[in-house]
Amino acid sequence: MAGFFLYSLDAEAFEQLTSAPTKAQCLAGADAVLEDLEERLGDYDGEEAADPDKWPLDRLPLAKAIRARLVSPDWYSDLTMGDAAIWADMVFQLVQDDGMDFRNDNDGFLYWDAAAIAARNGAPTLAEQPFGRAGFRQTGVSAGDLDLMYTVFLPDQVHLLLEELEAAVPHFETLPITPEGDRDQFFRGLVEPVRRIAAEDRVLWVQTDT
Repeated sequence: MAGFFLYSLDAEAFEQLTSAPTKAQCLAGADAVLEDLEERLGDYDGEEAADPDKWPLDRLPLAKAIRARLVSPDWYSDLTMGDAAIWADMVFQLVQDDGMDFRNDNDGFLYWDAAAIAARNGAPTLAEQPFGRAGFRQTGVSAGDLDLMYTVFLPDQVHLLLEELEAAVPHFETLPITPEGDRDQFFRGLVEPVRRIAAEDRVLWVQTDT
């Protein structure tokens, strides 16, 4: 079943990556992009197609371009959907590198229905768009319609999310106790991981799985 994977990573490491990335990190990003760039440039057609000019084929110029975007307050304003997909996949690879303390917190144990129930009962952020498709440093301006498949919650945002989830707890406590049912998913696949992430002041990365 499709739903949401909850990952977390060290907040200081993420702040460093997105404000002062090292040369090694930028080169690693370039290597990740170049691995299948030719194929990725053909993933989308027409207005959604990636712009080859944004993805130099030489490693050093590409690493320089990646660094400039990593520190930018707006990652997506000049990107098409094809560009955005390349960028988001590259960043997802970077946050899993050594030193980021990347962790899988729920093994994908949160499906659409449970999240939608939470959104209707005290946790509006659990609606699909803000929860799993808002990206990071995405102002809403872009070179075309974007369909991002992730959302990053910084530690302060994780605490606000947890407040909403706690407000939804009374409703889920009224639901039947069924293994892997909506109540089980809410507590084991969402509330417990977010409580843990909030207590550790970590960054939450929600990845939408279709």
